[in-house]
Amino acid sequence: MQWRTHLSWMTMFKVLVYACLCMNWLSFFEEDVAAGRHVLDRHATWFDSAKVFSDSLDQAAWIVLVAVFELETTIPMSLQASGAQTVLSILSGVCYVVLFYAFVGFVGKLFMLLDVEPCSPSTDICKVPGATFLTATLDFENPLSHNCSLYMASSLAKVTTNPIYFMTADYRRIVALLGIDALNAATWLAILCLLQVEISFVLTTPCAAGALVLKTMSYCTVAAGIFIWFSFESYQDAWDAFLWLLAFLVIELNVVDTFSAHFPKGTAFLKKF
Repeated sequence: MQWRTHLSWMTMFKVLVYACLCMNWLSFFEEDVAAGRHVLDRHATWFDSAKVFSDSLDQAAWIVLVAVFELETTIPMSLQASGAQTVLSILSGVCYVVLFYAFVGFVGKLFMLLDVEPCSPSTDICKVPGATFLTATLDFENPLSHNCSLYMASSLAKVTTNPIYFMTADYRRIVALLGIDALNAATWLAILCLLQVEISFVLTTPCAAGALVLKTMSYCTVAAGIFIWFSFESYQDAWDAFLWLLAFLVIELNVVDTFSAHFPKGTAFLKKF
């Protein structure tokens, strides 16, 4: 009875976390679609699309990948040796490609905003074809949707290669947020690789223990990012990172439970470490 109660609470916890992550994905997707309407045109390349849709692509791939990890760490070993494991491996491979694609988008956004120039005093943003305004919260807006005449050229700067404008007073904040996004994406990719090393070495070697230490440091980096986002009042990003930490806490518990049942010496090694 106690085991069933524990299972029920854990299942409810998982469902709640994954449901919140899916809701976050919908929010990110809506923001990316809105940004795409302002930034992308028929001449846009795949790299341009990656920069705009990096948030929603990253979120979607991670949701699928967490589901794969959940299955891999909970289904019986006998099923993992069957065709089910092949399907899971294919899904994982597709997710890895999408995650790298999204990471390229995050880095592309950052480098795009590192190449900027001040606006000339005669610039009238209301008359610039395809002009887009980047807010301090990294939202893309159409200047005409507001009173764009309020945007004084002396207080604006633009991306050199695109008609993307922003307030010069917001530049440091924008670059900082983009840098945190790129670092966060890189950190999660590192966690993914380290988790795979940990599983591949069946938690039995110093190599796996070393991966565990690096993975813990990576989780701490993500946690630090939560506080930074919160300090920048980027509450959605902070909440999203917190949810992902909870989701991977579940995965880590699954890994320990699975291998403690099948490889007690391996978990004993890690406990001793």
